[in-house]
Amino acid sequence: MGPWQLPNEITLFLRSAKRFVHNPALAAIQHTDTPLRYPFFKTPEPTLPPIFPPERRPSVFIVLMESFSSDFVEKREVNGTEITPFFNSLIPKGAYHKLFFANSMQTERGQTASMCSMIPSFRRKVMTTYMHDHFLCLPEVMRSAGYATLWAQGHPDLKFDNVGAFMRKVGFDQTIAMNSDFLTEEDREFKWGWGLQDDRFFKKTFAYIDKMDRDPGKPLFCVMATISHHMNFDSMPERLRAIYPKPKNYREHFVNSLHLADGYLRTFFEELERREDLRDSLVLLFGDHGYPTGQHGFTSNEISFYNENFHVPLLVLGPKVEPFVNSTIAYSQLDIAPSLMEWLGIVRPVPFVGVPIAFRAADLPTTQHGIPLIQPYDGGYLGSLRYPYKYVRSLNTDDEWLFNLEEDPHEHTNLLPDWGNLREPMPTLVRDLADIYLNQRLLDEDRFIPSEKRK
Repeated sequence: MGPWQLPNEITLFLRSAKRFVHNPALAAIQHTDTPLRYPFFKTPEPTLPPIFPPERRPSVFIVLMESFSSDFVEKREVNGTEITPFFNSLIPKGAYHKLFFANSMQTERGQTASMCSMIPSFRRKVMTTYMHDHFLCLPEVMRSAGYATLWAQGHPDLKFDNVGAFMRKVGFDQTIAMNSDFLTEEDREFKWGWGLQDDRFFKKTFAYIDKMDRDPGKPLFCVMATISHHMNFDSMPERLRAIYPKPKNYREHFVNSLHLADGYLRTFFEELERREDLRDSLVLLFGDHGYPTGQHGFTSNEISFYNENFHVPLLVLGPKVEPFVNSTIAYSQLDIAPSLMEWLGIVRPVPFVGVPIAFRAADLPTTQHGIPLIQPYDGGYLGSLRYPYKYVRSLNTDDEWLFNLEEDPHEHTNLLPDWGNLREPMPTLVRDLADIYLNQRLLDEDRFIPSEKRK
């Protein structure tokens, strides 16, 4: 037998761990600053009138769909089976943003970006390392606007990644997880993988909402984080494997799992429809992050910088939504909180870095804003996306990549060797990385909220 060799992904992980300790980006963080002590804290200027007047604000539901990758939406397998038929059936009813991106590759980072419009840390997790920082996030904004707030998750442990304490800190009145407080003996067969399967999770969360002590006239802001479609995507009972009864590889496991989670979404809408006071809620469906299934040779989301880690769908449904498909302007999880503020007419100073998402096709902007992309592992990659261009820099090697996603959606061709660093959009994309470094410094120094505004 020849010399023992570690598999490539393990080798890369070990290199990543070493680089995490001796991170070359630390120097960049130390040299990136602004004269303003709290540069992100400001009152956003509304770009359009609110969609909903204060006296008629609807309840709002966000369904954070675990690992819901855009690579498989509106797609069929070779045998003709739709992978996400239920989600696909909803698209004609809503505002569908095809160019939507998670800002990182992991649940905690997706939750931070979505709830706080904060660029995820490219080193340690915000919820565990920066709990003593002062934040102002979407749940507190909604609560201050008169909403009851509820965080619900299918994963049974609110202590995992410190998510329960963090969500209470940033403004959720109540946080629940599908643990022994909610599960009965008859739920045993429905608990597999990382937690309770999503259809049961939706039913139990709505039952909890029914018992919440809230003013009947008070709207609800509820975030539900699903769990069934979680890596390694191979824990579902055999009887639930609808597309590939005997999956042969990672991708086939993933397709089975995503197809199942898609079907469970139907239960969410059935439960919503059963409740007269919630039928006219605004609903946002989007993925917490993507996941690679071998598109570039990887099946770990802690490896590489390609779009299968980040590209997820966003679908907005509910009152006053005029269905359209946006395939020209990219948005990200950072834009969720500013969008709800603008749509609901909530005006107050916040440290949000995102921009409002177009509620109607006519509201789509003509220019693309920058979208930061963070891969904290595998040596670290920082990126900026200004569709159709995506720029990535390795923190490990200083290698750089530039892709035109419109012409090369699968990111096969690095344009940079022929493009050069001085030709636009390269100078703009490179400058975008300064925002990522600055954000990291503000996290390290607790500089998101002025001291006089802290609670």
